[in-house]
Amino acid sequence: MVPLVVRLENLRHGKSRYLMNGNFPNFGNIPLQMSYRSDLKEVQQHNQQPQPEIQESLRGVEFNYFFTGKRMGTGGEIELYITSIVTDWETNTYTRQSIYRGHKDQWKKCIEKHIISHLKDLNTEPGIVRAMMRYFQVDEEKYKSWERYFIFRD
Repeated sequence: MVPLVVRLENLRHGKSRYLMNGNFPNFGNIPLQMSYRSDLKEVQQHNQQPQPEIQESLRGVEFNYFFTGKRMGTGGEIELYITSIVTDWETNTYTRQSIYRGHKDQWKKCIEKHIISHLKDLNTEPGIVRAMMRYFQVDEEKYKSWERYFIFRD
């Protein structure tokens, strides 16, 4: 979740009295945080693919993935390594390896977005992508230890 940042100039007339009294207005279920937590951002990507896109994705597409990560400093910052493997009906294999950095809160969503992006970039039909990802949940068994990840990756 991206934190809500309150700026005095953005408050409507009369709302600033809440801040003057030391009380913050109730913004529903959104927690008011004064520190910034960065989302996971992709900092590096490497693709290996036999052709620029999948031909006739309606004939069949499968995907697999694995990941690892490590903490960076304090405050929940991590470096997340994700490898996704897409195989088409002709058994062509398309691999994407990416590194993400940021706060750990959204790591599962980051993996899901990585896979969706990989499928879309290979020109997989949108309906197929939606169907494949409809009940997707990150499987923690796909986690590889730091040492094993780099053995599988190479």
